[in-house]
Amino acid sequence: MAAIFVSNRSLLVLRGEIDGNALPRLKDGLWRLLQRRPPCLLVDLSRVTFIGSPGLAVLIQARQEVHAYGGRLALFGLRGAVRTVFHLAELDRVFRIFPDQAAAARAVSSL
Repeated sequence: MAAIFVSNRSLLVLRGEIDGNALPRLKDGLWRLLQRRPPCLLVDLSRVTFIGSPGLAVLIQARQEVHAYGGRLALFGLRGAVRTVFHLAELDRVFRIFPDQAAAARAVSSL
């Protein structure tokens, strides 16, 4: 089961399996953040154990939304199978991915 938390105005924390069942919560959390148009949006994937194609599609759409208003989006904490999925789908070429929150925050705030 997935858990999705809006930690603050620019941080979305995901946990567990991000599959079709988690999609409504993921979309809700992301859209609540996107309505605020944060200049930098960070997504914590450090405790995600699985992400399916619906979850990837939502993250891709969020990236497009953030870029449309001139913001920046970064992912961090990808591990194991989740990192492999991003690599195999070549999404590591699409998203800015960092090892931890501090590195992600530094990188997107310095652009």
